Amino acid sequence: MRQITAFFYPIGIFLSVMLFPAVLMSAEYSLRQVIASIQAEILQGEYHRAATLAQEHESDFAGIPEFDFVGGIALMHADNPERASLFFERVTIVRPRDSRARFELARSLFAIGDYDLARDNFTAVVELDPPQQIADSAQRFIDAIDRRAAAQVAQFLRWVEGRVGYDENVLSASNSIIEGNIANLQHGLVNLRLYEYEDSGASDSFAEIAAGGLYSTPWVANSRWRFNGQFQHRGYYDWDIFDQTVVQLGGTRVWRQSHEQQIHLASDIQHIRLDDDHLYSRLRIAPQYRRMIGTGAQARLMPEIAYNSYELDDRDSILARINASVMGALSERLVMVGSAGMGYEEAEADIYSRYTLEAGAGFQIFIDEGRLFTINGSLQRQHYRSGVDVDASDVSTVLTYLGGDDIELDSTQRELLARGLNDSAENSLLRRVTASYIFSFPETPWRLTLTYSHTDKSSNIDSRQFDRDQYFVGLRYDWN
Repeated sequence: MRQITAFFYPIGIFLSVMLFPAVLMSAEYSLRQVIASIQAEILQGEYHRAATLAQEHESDFAGIPEFDFVGGIALMHADNPERASLFFERVTIVRPRDSRARFELARSLFAIGDYDLARDNFTAVVELDPPQQIADSAQRFIDAIDRRAAAQVAQFLRWVEGRVGYDENVLSASNSIIEGNIANLQHGLVNLRLYEYEDSGASDSFAEIAAGGLYSTPWVANSRWRFNGQFQHRGYYDWDIFDQTVVQLGGTRVWRQSHEQQIHLASDIQHIRLDDDHLYSRLRIAPQYRRMIGTGAQARLMPEIAYNSYELDDRDSILARINASVMGALSERLVMVGSAGMGYEEAEADIYSRYTLEAGAGFQIFIDEGRLFTINGSLQRQHYRSGVDVDASDVSTVLTYLGGDDIELDSTQRELLARGLNDSAENSLLRRVTASYIFSFPETPWRLTLTYSHTDKSSNIDSRQFDRDQYFVGLRYDWN
């Protein structure tokens, strides 16, 4: 017996030594096959098949980082973040400084709603000094978690701002003061006392004070309330009859359908006074649909209907508009906004009706943490139909009705005024460009804004064409 054992023992040792590497090679080959199969299914969009493969072989290869990582990716694609988090967690245990694996672990925790632990892991990713793309993505998740946490409590944001500036065309008038007043008279914006200022010029400096606030209730069952208010007063140095005051109050009900889409039902009331007299008030209802359409891009659709009540009751009107916009990040520091819309307004007594088509584009350039540059431009095509029928002999009656019967006009001015009131079809193009540089003072709630605004209008009626440039600087204080 000893002789037999002595004979076979060396053979057993020899076979073990020879076959053990083959067994290891076979296991390694099988691991590579499984990983390749899972990756192939993912590339073909067969996420549930890939996830099934990962779970079938979990008992064979759990703890091997390469398998756990690709298995976790498959499970995330198959909408099983809870199971995926277990796969990614095993990778981080073996490789604690693997920034990509820790990022995916944090992402899976975010998906299952464990925001505190997700934030800890996203923060750890940033501290590992990973590739810039991963660091930026992790920071965006951190910001989103912080915003979500802030949304669980009521917020009350308030601000106050002072501005001084210069307006090169207070009246938005053509080169002739009288013709400019005719145009503005048709829109019901100017009292005929302006003729007293015919020799004063139309440029003036101004000062503004503005204040506002926004109160947001906490999210309850995926909905919340927002209430806002704003007050603004602009006073001119010479053209004090153009001093303007605006008060606006509004409320919005927000429903969060998912992390990709929201519905807002907003309404507001606005009151504007000119030279301390009522100019007009507006009541508006504006529902809005918002949806994410890609990484860092959002689309918005906003119909609205408004009732405008003017000082002259016959001008009271109903306005209907619809606007669509898309906002998206073109790069880390550049955001673009594009919009298009159309509207229709009609006065109650058939004084006028107005059709508009408009389009706009804007860019926000983040220079650094405390500096921002914005530029916005828009075009508005307008068709205006007047229902007024006035000739030169009726001008005195019009002046009396408007409280301007003490104003003396020569025959040319009367003809111009009649034509301005009576033009039945105006086709115009309104162009606006606004550029702002915003500087936030470090570690303070103060910010400085420098703004330039240009508006010009071309029209088939010469008296309604104008150019207007405004320059102003504002200092704002925010607190909550």
